[in-house]
Amino acid sequence: MNKLGIASISVALFNIVLFLLLRGPGANIGLVVGMFGALSVLGLVFAVLSQKWPSVVSGAVLNGGGLILALLLFLTEGAIS
Repeated sequence: MNKLGIASISVALFNIVLFLLLRGPGANIGLVVGMFGALSVLGLVFAVLSQKWPSVVSGAVLNGGGLILALLLFLTEGAIS
């Protein structure tokens, strides 16, 4: 695994830590969705640029899950307001 593969997985882990820190009833959903989306796309870019199949697959799965979570939070933001 090269540096970009490690960066992709670490971005996904950072995304998980941010989810645990920024949750709750007083959370700014727009900020959380923006951060999840940006970090997930950055992680996907790192995964594709790593060009090693284990890094691409693991980075795409982990960061794709973060991107799906950001999409679900974006959809629920309209229902909450």
